[in-house]
Amino acid sequence: MNNHLSSTSRNEAYWDEITDVYQEATQISTERFHLGPLIPSAESLQLLPDSLSGLRCLELGCGAAQNSLVLSKAGAQCTAVDVSPKQLEIGRTLLAAEIEAQTVTSDSLRLLQAGLDDFPIEPESWDFIHSTYALPFIDNPAALLKRVADGLVSGGTCLLSVGHPLFAMEPLELEEGEQGVFVPDYFEPYRDTRALDSGAWTRAEYLPVETVCRWVTDAGLCIDRLLEPRPVPDLDVGDPRLAEIPYWSEDWLEQADRLEKIPVVLVIRARKLI
Repeated sequence: MNNHLSSTSRNEAYWDEITDVYQEATQISTERFHLGPLIPSAESLQLLPDSLSGLRCLELGCGAAQNSLVLSKAGAQCTAVDVSPKQLEIGRTLLAAEIEAQTVTSDSLRLLQAGLDDFPIEPESWDFIHSTYALPFIDNPAALLKRVADGLVSGGTCLLSVGHPLFAMEPLELEEGEQGVFVPDYFEPYRDTRALDSGAWTRAEYLPVETVCRWVTDAGLCIDRLLEPRPVPDLDVGDPRLAEIPYWSEDWLEQADRLEKIPVVLVIRARKLI
């Protein structure tokens, strides 16, 4: 494993290889905005702008751009960026289907391939910038957030979800079948290295909540919502409530008991005041 690869190089190879399996196994809605597995949508949590019509929206680390399609259907003008050509290929297929269904227009969503560590964000050009679970995989999230702040117009909104540091800790079996987590050092970043048989690999880094919040405020943004959402309780395969859950898979359902006690994501909404 080459530990000196940039996030762009390692993420492109890794996500290209797992895209087909990931997209097939994971149910990702194009009707509701997802923030993480088994948790309510951003609409249910009242995190999206009140009106999306005409808003200029940028998604960072979009995967197949399902969230951008949600916004496009509400009238937003969207750009979505991902490092993986394979993910974007699926995104183009989803976009073509929505154009054919006349739920979006051909110019409502632009898909771009780029790594986030060096992606240029046009100053004061975006009303809403969002990223779901992409920041943990890049080398310098703090620098990216400064570019995000520069890219927002005055009064613009940034919505982020990142991996929660507690969920990244080692599961621990307690008495009578109870589960907890073993936390060797909460203040030391936990690095989740994911390697494939081919040699492709990537790494996600989970940091204390205070660290992530400081990135946001140091960038010049004002946090107005901070959430650690719980999943909808007692979900299993076949539950009709899954139709309301924008991101889930059978693997995640197997972890539902743990997710009801330990947050899987940290969600931050912040605004540019000047």
